[in-house]
Amino acid sequence: GIGGGRIATYFLSFWPRVCKCRGHAIADLSSRLVYSFDCSMNILIIAPDLEESRNVSGISTVVRQIIERRPSQFTHFIAGSADRERKGPRWLIKQLALPIRFLMAVIRSRPDLIHINTALTDLSIWRDLALLLIGVAAGRPILLAIHGGKYLMNEAAGRLIDRAIGIMLRRSAAVVVLSEIEKASLLRRWPDVDITVLPNAIDTVNVPAIGRTNDTPVVVFLGRLHESKGIHELADACGKLHSTGGKFILRCYGDGPEKDRFIDTMNELLGRAFEYRGVVAGKEKWAALAAS
Repeated sequence: GIGGGRIATYFLSFWPRVCKCRGHAIADLSSRLVYSFDCSMNILIIAPDLEESRNVSGISTVVRQIIERRPSQFTHFIAGSADRERKGPRWLIKQLALPIRFLMAVIRSRPDLIHINTALTDLSIWRDLALLLIGVAAGRPILLAIHGGKYLMNEAAGRLIDRAIGIMLRRSAAVVVLSEIEKASLLRRWPDVDITVLPNAIDTVNVPAIGRTNDTPVVVFLGRLHESKGIHELADACGKLHSTGGKFILRCYGDGPEKDRFIDTMNELLGRAFEYRGVVAGKEKWAALAAS
């Protein structure tokens, strides 16, 4: 059953190819993948910063909840920029040092499995391809979990990107996506790859009883402020509705690289009908949604 924080268990067919020990993977209600094992395993898991005040990310939410459930079995390796981090000389040095840091992490932690959480975007592909090849060279099985990205559903911009994605898919012991549509998209281009679907979901343990009492309708956007989340379409729709006399309040929670531009645009379009409320987490997140 799904609800109340209960866990739905998936015995995945790919697991014997990932590790020879007896184990299985389970999908929790807030994410894609959580592990439960019949033997002791050490997993090196790659994801951005998990602190929500510094980084609003679906991948981070997934990985944070994975680690919270099985904290003694996971080593978190940070890869990916924080929301307010600018791409300059310091950022470039960090990226160049990343493969060396990862190799040292593999040597120190000696993982049974490397779990790479990636998105099929230009920078993420090249970064995670380097990490994946280091893991393969170290003789570690790779679980590749793909979380969106423009090349998941669309053709790659060039042959090099296309080849890099193919290498990542074929050199992984297991590939996980969030939906059948995403699986079909990848299989059209790489039909020889075995892909498993673990549907996206949420943890409902902190969901409050909701009673709507707003005199003026309240629309809530909660998430990463990035074009991939549809914020430009949201601005366009809200602007048109407001200009025709529609009465509503758009309440925004989140952070991201387009935060300042988005806030300026919405203030110009909606005026007092737009509210930016910062970043919320845990029970505060559910309270924000309940007020819609």
